[in-house]
Amino acid sequence: MSCDNENDRSTCRTCSGSGCNTVNLESALDQGKPGRWQDVPITCRTCVGEEACESLGIYRVCTGNTYQSCMTVFNTAGNVIQRGCSDTVEEANSQHCSDYPANCLSCNSNGCNNSTRLADYIDCLYCDTDTNADCLNNPAAITKTRKCNTYCMSALYAKYEETNPAYGLARTCFDDMDLDEREACASGSNPNCQVCAEENCNTHTVPAKRLSCNVCQDDECQDPQPATCINYREDDKCYIQFDEGRNIIGMGCRSEFSNADADYLLQKKRLFYCDGDNCNTFDALPVAQYCRICSSRTDVQCATNPDFVSASTTCSYLPYTECYTRILESGVTERGCLSSLYDDDFTSCLNGTAAHCTACTGNYCNNQVYPTERLSCHVCDSTTDQTCTNSPNSVSICPIYAEGDTCVTAYENDVTYRGCSSSIGCDPTDTRKCVQCVGEACNTVNLARRQDDNFGKWQDLPLTCLTCVNETTCANLSSAESHTCENNNEQDCVTVFQDGKVVQRGCSDEVEQTYGDYCDINSDDCLNCKSNNCNNGTLQTQYQDCIYCDTHKNLSCLWSPQSDTHSTRKCQGACMTALYPSDSGTEPTFELIRTCLDDKEAADRTRCTNGRDAQCQSCVGANCNTAVLPAARLSCYQCEGDDCDEPELKYCPLYKSGDQCFTWYDESNSISQMGCISSFHNQELETIIGTKRVLVCEGDACNSLEVPPTPQKCAVCDSNTDYACAVNAMQIGTFDTCGIYPYTNCYTKLVSADGSTKRGCLTELDTSEFVACVLGNDGNCSVCLGEGCNREIFPEDRKQCYKCSSEDDSTCESNPTRLEPCPYVTDTELCKTALSNTTTLRGCSSEILCDVNDRNCVSCVGSACNNIDLIHRAEDDGMHGLWQNLPLRCHTCEGDHCLHSLGPAQNCSGNVNQDCATVFNASGEVIRRGCFDEVELYEQRHCRENPELCFKCKSNECNDAWDIDDYIECNFCDSETNPLCATDPLNTNFTKRACHKECMVALKDSRVIRSCLDDKELYHRYQCRDGSGECASCNTTNCNNFVYPEDRFSCHVCSDSSCATSVSEVCSKSVAFDFCFAKYDNGQPQLLGCASSQNDSDLAAWEAENILYTCLEKDCNALAKLPTEGVECVVCDSSLTPACAQNPAQVTAKQTCAALQTQCVTHLSTAGHTLRGCLSSLSQAEQSSCQAAGSCA
Repeated sequence: MSCDNENDRSTCRTCSGSGCNTVNLESALDQGKPGRWQDVPITCRTCVGEEACESLGIYRVCTGNTYQSCMTVFNTAGNVIQRGCSDTVEEANSQHCSDYPANCLSCNSNGCNNSTRLADYIDCLYCDTDTNADCLNNPAAITKTRKCNTYCMSALYAKYEETNPAYGLARTCFDDMDLDEREACASGSNPNCQVCAEENCNTHTVPAKRLSCNVCQDDECQDPQPATCINYREDDKCYIQFDEGRNIIGMGCRSEFSNADADYLLQKKRLFYCDGDNCNTFDALPVAQYCRICSSRTDVQCATNPDFVSASTTCSYLPYTECYTRILESGVTERGCLSSLYDDDFTSCLNGTAAHCTACTGNYCNNQVYPTERLSCHVCDSTTDQTCTNSPNSVSICPIYAEGDTCVTAYENDVTYRGCSSSIGCDPTDTRKCVQCVGEACNTVNLARRQDDNFGKWQDLPLTCLTCVNETTCANLSSAESHTCENNNEQDCVTVFQDGKVVQRGCSDEVEQTYGDYCDINSDDCLNCKSNNCNNGTLQTQYQDCIYCDTHKNLSCLWSPQSDTHSTRKCQGACMTALYPSDSGTEPTFELIRTCLDDKEAADRTRCTNGRDAQCQSCVGANCNTAVLPAARLSCYQCEGDDCDEPELKYCPLYKSGDQCFTWYDESNSISQMGCISSFHNQELETIIGTKRVLVCEGDACNSLEVPPTPQKCAVCDSNTDYACAVNAMQIGTFDTCGIYPYTNCYTKLVSADGSTKRGCLTELDTSEFVACVLGNDGNCSVCLGEGCNREIFPEDRKQCYKCSSEDDSTCESNPTRLEPCPYVTDTELCKTALSNTTTLRGCSSEILCDVNDRNCVSCVGSACNNIDLIHRAEDDGMHGLWQNLPLRCHTCEGDHCLHSLGPAQNCSGNVNQDCATVFNASGEVIRRGCFDEVELYEQRHCRENPELCFKCKSNECNDAWDIDDYIECNFCDSETNPLCATDPLNTNFTKRACHKECMVALKDSRVIRSCLDDKELYHRYQCRDGSGECASCNTTNCNNFVYPEDRFSCHVCSDSSCATSVSEVCSKSVAFDFCFAKYDNGQPQLLGCASSQNDSDLAAWEAENILYTCLEKDCNALAKLPTEGVECVVCDSSLTPACAQNPAQVTAKQTCAALQTQCVTHLSTAGHTLRGCLSSLSQAEQSSCQAAGSCA
């Protein structure tokens, strides 16, 4: 067993002790719960213990169970022992309250548990109308009571949380209400409750008077019975309820429903209300009636004259048979049966809350003008009513209703329109074309007289006009004053003639006041002009008729200037055809006007007459101003809609320099319009073409479409998914039919984002790309016409690289031949050559992946540049940076740039051990300069085939030669790697090198270097030329074959392996304090030479062995000058000659030691014998051994 809701302690409680489930829930329910007249949870007085509770306790909000009551517990002596929220108090006093339930009393409002005496409690009736109808109508039948502190109460409680709710009736304790409501009840200011202080006294009916309605449900409704409404609601009503089939299924009181339920049923027309006791009888239901049915959208009389509406209908849909009239949001008037409206439209019209809907009862009751204050105006147009222009007599109610509506007079295309602002749209700021007014039938103004809007086309406004006011003052033109027109800027200057004499001059508004009626009748006597002080005419014979029209209003002014439809003007002096700008743009289009020459100012009239104004042409003679302006005005075929079956060739309506013709196709590929681009005014050409439906062309009649567009097939591909799209489009097999007119062209486009290639139908491009392609503004886009025309290489100069592998193409290594386009066109797409092991690969950088920092992976810019042979690259001579820091800085140029400039000097990058290079063509012109690696990358094949045209040098910016004839051949060697470079300068086997103008011999430390003079920096070359540095120069072929320096130290060297003869030879190294030497072996010279040519360690070892002879003079070690023998020593052996040991002075045997030996030796043999002789007779090991043992001296 478990609780449905453990949080609802009024229906379920749990406990954990044995036999603890003894609580009486029915008794708890008898106490009620808070929330009818207050928010929950409530606050209760709280105290524990008899002493603490004497002060009534402190306030605490009940927590946990939201619907806890406040509780007071009395002990058996009648004293309070605990107050608080019911859950806490019950748990603490469960046994006591079980034994003495009458001593545990609850109340249901904030702070209500303030009782101090058990004796103050009385019994009160306890019920509500939600659970027991007798609670209202038969309180005597109520048996349930509850203990209440002092007072009982009968009160209303809101059944729903809504505005103007229905109320139920409750009989209970007075302190179920909060204190402020109890005070209002007790004072009588709250009529919805009654309080009493006696046992079971709360039997009052609240309120005393309640509505009574017939009540029934379903079949009971055959005989409904009256009953007092169980619930109370202010302005309660009785109802009859219908089902969807219009059958009565219930009667009762409106207060039975919540407002939402009642509104929903009313919207569905299933409730019928009536007022008064028991009014909801069958006789109360309305009968069918006739109503007008119409809409002013289709019948204007529905709004303006409803009596003349003949359409009607019978409204019989129970229970609402009323008629209605309403105004829709659009201002349309509508009439019909109320039951035909739905939801809020129905209910708001029924109850009168709708702003523009009214319901009525009675046959044809909805035939009145609605609303009654509806505006009336003159309604007419001058095409059907001639009086509409001057004297309208056509007052009518405005057919469209709009609050704040006004009457209006409008003028358009020479037609006067009058009506209501809600029906006629015009711009009230243009008082020449639109005048609104407030009041019944106020729209009587004559706008036809205001239509000449040719003001200020060539001058600022207002004008200044000559002014005179009678025949006398006007007779003398020189006395006329000049006045600026006031109030209204748009005024002409006017001259009024009467009987051939001028009677007034002035601004048109001023003249209108005096001669308005006269001028209406005698228009030829009132002559207007439109420039400053132009009203200077004195005789009517000075005036002639001129055509007066404007292409802005009538294009026949251009096309048919002599048409009778054009007005004429009386002009003083001459007529004119002129252009004026139609907009204020920097490159405006121009309208054409035919009018009086004196519309322009005097200086402008002179330029026009003299032919110095290309936008104006004057003439003299009646209606002579028929010229086409300019004479070379563009003509295009023009039409619109169905007329395009036979378009007309006509001048462009507007003039604009550089105008073009166009043809516009609709979605069905039919021509919908033809004309001139200037007709689009300031609309950008890009926007027009961006529709993809407008074809533009240049020249008269170019849009004749002698060859109309036809669908064609175009190759469709994307090189991101198919390389062939970029490199071999002829292989593309996918085609689309391009059929959107007029652009059935194909396109090929480079995508700038990644350099890929796309091909397809031109109209498939997005708008901006499409426009750029069509106008030729995108160099990366090509447009063509013809089946499959977009399969050419694009762009024509698309980068092509050698593509091959030496694994399957033997020419790939040194002489590649197969060129193919690269799949991408980007700044990063280069030609590349790579060497992997011994395999050469060539292609585009997007196709070959290798380490760009590896010398075996090189890239180059330009087509067919990747022909370098990486296996056979030029060998490095190893001589770099001898006289300068690296990397070098070299002049850099290529192609024609090299013909006129050395090019910028740039530091060599990557490999620091690079020379500068200059390459010539066969004609002797420089074609490239730069760092060697870069030059080799592009020119290796050329230089391999023409080595005599390619030159290197080894100093900064040394590659500055202009003439190939300036190069000479020089010896190239280094004594460090080839001693002959120093010792035998006339040797003819040295490597040769082409040098710019001069050769050189130079010292570098102890080394001799023979090379080009420009191996040294520019400022050091002068030292070489004058011999002041450690170098010397010369300027003839192989001239650097001399000894340097001239006094260079020399020694003899052996001429053969036996060193039987010797020759003098310059020392290979040039060092200070050099000397000559001879190394001996067995007393004979074995090696001769310069000490600088030997290691110091070897010389020291030879010297220690006493086999080294040295001398300091030049060639001092010649064989003839060397010592040939050493010292003389006694030679004997005591085992043979005893005197050798006992009396060596007696020994006569002598021995001459080998050359360079200067020591004799006496030593003991291992057998103890004494031996004497040359020290050199002992081996080096024996010498060391005996010296260590002390057995020799």
